[in-house]
This record gives sequence, C-alpha cells and structure tokens, in this order.
Amino acid sequence: MAHDHPNFVKKMVLSGPPLLNEAQVNGLKASLKPFAIAEDGSHLTQVWERIRKRDSALALETVHREVLLTQSAREAAQGAYQAVFEQPFAEQLSALEIPILVMSGENDTLRASLEPAFSILKNGTMKVIPNEGPYICDQNPQAVADVIKAFCV
Repeated sequence: MAHDHPNFVKKMVLSGPPLLNEAQVNGLKASLKPFAIAEDGSHLTQVWERIRKRDSALALETVHREVLLTQSAREAAQGAYQAVFEQPFAEQLSALEIPILVMSGENDTLRASLEPAFSILKNGTMKVIPNEGPYICDQNPQAVADVIKAFCV
C-alpha cells in the first residue's frame, strides 16, 4: 500500500520484514510442505513440532492457536508464502521515502533479514528486541508497543 499509494501512508513498521535471500527462500519452501490430514492425527503433531522448533519457550496456548490456524489455512498458506516469495519487496521498499522501522526479536527466524532491509531504506530505523523470538507480539507485547510508540512519536 505504501508503495502503490505513497500519500496514504506516513510511517511504516515492519516486524520481521521478509527481505529474503535465495537460501532463506529455499529453506522456507522446504519447511512448508503441505500436511495431508492423517487418520491418526499425526498431521497435527507435525505442525506442532514445526512451531515448537521455532520457539520452544512459546506458550502452549499460542502453539495450539498456530497449529489450528495453519491447519485451517491448508493450501491457502502455501499460496500466501508463494506471494511473499514473488513480491518485489526489495524494489518496493527501496523506493519509499517515508520513515520505516524494521524490527524483530533477537531470536526471530526473520532476524537475518533486518540488516539487508535496513540497508536499502532511505529513511530507516532498525530495532532488535533482545532475547525475543518470532512470536514477540504474543510473548512481550509491551516491548513491541514501546518500540512502536517511540518510533511513531
């Protein structure tokens, strides 16, 4: 939206911006194989294990929610990730003039994309929240709110 309608957006916050290199894209593609529904429910365990692998400290309620969302999305999830892979994100991001905050938790799976995203910004700020993972909005919403508030003021 900020790229296509520049007068509509004044500032932007990107948590874990998906500026992915080829190795990251290939790794994600390999890890996102669709799960067929199994009679014994093992498809749920497969998704559960994948989410727990991202962050073993994640609250069980959050893991449960993510498993259910992943299962309900099924093939649509594959299409969403494919859209991310095909988006000309670097080109669009580098064209923006507005202030942009790129942020992630220190242990976020997309942490490695922060510096590359920040490096192409014309008016950027970067923030890494220490000791946090990919579910920072669930695990430490106050830290996220504080970072966003400081940026937006």
